[in-house]
Amino acid sequence: MGRLTKILLGLVLLFQSINSFAADVDVVLSNQSRNRAAQSELMSSSFQSHLDEVSNSVRVKNNQSLLLINGLMSYPARYALIKKAKRSIILSTFSIYSHRDSSGGVVDSYSRKMVDLLVQKKKAGVKVLVIYDGATSVLAQSQAAVDILRANGIKVVKYNPVVGQDSELSLGLSLLPGAVRLLTNQNPINNRWHEKTLIVDGTYLLSGGLNWGELYATGNAFSTYQYSPSGFYNQPLIKELGVKAEKSWAPTQPDSWRDTDILVKGPVVTEAVRRLLFDFALIDLLGEKGRSGYKYKNASIEDLSEAYQRYMELYGDKENIFFNPNYLKNERANQVFSGSSMGTFRYMYQRPYMDRRLDSRNEQIANYAKNNGLNYNEDNPSTYITNYYLNVINKAKKQILWGCHSNRPTPEMLKALGDAAQRGVKIYIMGNSRASAKTLPDKGQLMYPSAYCHYRPLLRAGKGNIRIFEWQRELSINGVKRKSGAFHSKVFSVDGVLTSVGSYNLSKASFKKHTEGTIVVADKDFSKEAERMFSKDIRFTKEVKLIDLKDDTQGNCSNY
Repeated sequence: MGRLTKILLGLVLLFQSINSFAADVDVVLSNQSRNRAAQSELMSSSFQSHLDEVSNSVRVKNNQSLLLINGLMSYPARYALIKKAKRSIILSTFSIYSHRDSSGGVVDSYSRKMVDLLVQKKKAGVKVLVIYDGATSVLAQSQAAVDILRANGIKVVKYNPVVGQDSELSLGLSLLPGAVRLLTNQNPINNRWHEKTLIVDGTYLLSGGLNWGELYATGNAFSTYQYSPSGFYNQPLIKELGVKAEKSWAPTQPDSWRDTDILVKGPVVTEAVRRLLFDFALIDLLGEKGRSGYKYKNASIEDLSEAYQRYMELYGDKENIFFNPNYLKNERANQVFSGSSMGTFRYMYQRPYMDRRLDSRNEQIANYAKNNGLNYNEDNPSTYITNYYLNVINKAKKQILWGCHSNRPTPEMLKALGDAAQRGVKIYIMGNSRASAKTLPDKGQLMYPSAYCHYRPLLRAGKGNIRIFEWQRELSINGVKRKSGAFHSKVFSVDGVLTSVGSYNLSKASFKKHTEGTIVVADKDFSKEAERMFSKDIRFTKEVKLIDLKDDTQGNCSNY
């Protein structure tokens, strides 16, 4: 048998081994489709200006970006970013998996390395701020890491804690204070800090779905082998950060989650710095009032005004510790007020409980949306990412890709997706199977049923143009049995020109409850990379067909 024949036979066998479990789907659009979308109403100056208003965000040019497709890409970049810091570090996360060892140290080696690096930077004179969620802190036992950071003079704030700012209990012991907070309407379940963003020197930003801990950092056993280590280490931004190149990926772990981040350098980082510093000032204020029974929700106009004064005193733009002064100097030149939006970035955020009483601003958004035929969350116009997604879906012409760990659309989102599908838009939704969902913190007891009950209404609304794919727990790949943890990536891509990477899910929690953050990139090449990633991920899924759904899936999702 000749060498060429052997190669061809090997390729055939490889294809067959993949295709035996893969969904036969290619979502990478043609260049022609991509070019048409760049000239469509979606990317028009007038529509993008409307999005500026309802999403409370701005388009910024002159940025660089890199898709970080798994923990083996994201974590080296994270550590390199922290090491590179000269002036400031802002770290926002949902959870820090740590647990405490017998000597008071952090058990999780990846979180421990992050803590050690932050402490080193603090000792070197770098200003460090950390914010994380106060409910997930119980599950992840984050207090060990937090205590070390605080003992070394690092500012750490816990958002809406179940137990308290300075203490933590085991999950079982936390049930009582959690119940007390629930009964006193302090919203310990819904009002959660979900944004995951790392900012260094106001210049670099890393954001997405990954939190801190081993299950995020280690390589996912399904997807990692599809990517080239050399391809990653040779990326200009990775070289710039000084990430040490390795010849091969580290060994994968069977329970590692499939997740995605984005690395950004450029003036759009200034937008994230401003909001997160304001968050620190406001949450500090709410925390102080919390000691006298104040609830972490519905901040008053007086709270917001007082927090802004505190923000200006502590972190005002002129101080430039957290900001890149060159970006501030050229800020107006980098912002897009009219013309093409291609090549621009947005940082978008929403703080549903802290911002919902911005009465005049919310009224402005509502009136603007009504006068211009735009969609918005009528219950709370300050859910800016939600407003953005609804309107972008409404203008989609060709394709929508959306990956989330649990797909639970609100009626508004279901209608938007259904209307798009009936216009002929092909919509591909990726989430977890019952088996892979068992590796989530709730062991699949809540999130999977809540997604499953939405399958029938989604598929019916789509009339054949909405397709749902479930990430698998165990597959045979090239004759080797592999296991994977949950699918947790949160990437939303539309018509081959707009891609959002962040913390926002297709869920009621993201729609109107959790704090969220995302980076939107208006770039054809970046969108193509996201589509290629999605195509590779679909190989490890099984498609959900309407005909195969059990009769108990009647679309009654009121409990979720």
